[in-house]
Amino acid sequence: MEIMNKVVHVFERLGIDDMDGTNDFYNNIDSFSFIQLVVELEQEFDIEIPDVYLNMDHFSTIEKTAEIVIELISQKSNIVSTG
Repeated sequence: MEIMNKVVHVFERLGIDDMDGTNDFYNNIDSFSFIQLVVELEQEFDIEIPDVYLNMDHFSTIEKTAEIVIELISQKSNIVSTG
């Protein structure tokens, strides 16, 4: 749950909110804000978001974003523990 809270905090810090009440940020984020979001997530969680994820559809909700972050942290942990 800590990761979800941090993801929420990143969205809030950038002023990205659920303006239309659908919990879908796709229509509420422009390309500049999207890049800011990616950079903030990378810095907050010490991860690198691969190009395959660089599509706003992957980050259209907090839940989707948190799932990606969790996956990338897990992959990073596996690489560190086996490397």
